Amino acid sequence: MSFIVNGNELPESMDWRISTRRPASAEHKELTVEKDGSMRQVLLYDDGTVVETILGTNGTVMMTINREVAIDHARGLIIVLEPGARVAYENDGAVKIIPSA
Repeated sequence: MSFIVNGNELPESMDWRISTRRPASAEHKELTVEKDGSMRQVLLYDDGTVVETILGTNGTVMMTINREVAIDHARGLIIVLEPGARVAYENDGAVKIIPSA
C-alpha cells in the first residue's frame, strides 16, 4: 500500500496521523463510493481546512490538504501549518514549527 500526501509519497512502515497546532473540529464529513470502487472522504474543518482522502481499490491512500503541510518522519505526523509558519527539520527527521511573527 502506498500513502501519498499533497503529492509526497510517505513510507508505508509508519502509522501516519494528522496534527494541527490548535484543535479543529470537522463541521462536515462526506463519504462516497466512486464508480471504480474507490472510497472518497472529504472533511471540512471549522478553520477552513479541507482534507480529501481517496482509498483506491489497489490499496493506495491519497490525501490532499488545502494547506501547507510538514512531514515529521520521526513521529509519523502530517502537520497542517498555520499561514506564515516556517519549518525546521532536525537530523532525525523531526519537525520544529516556527510560528509566524
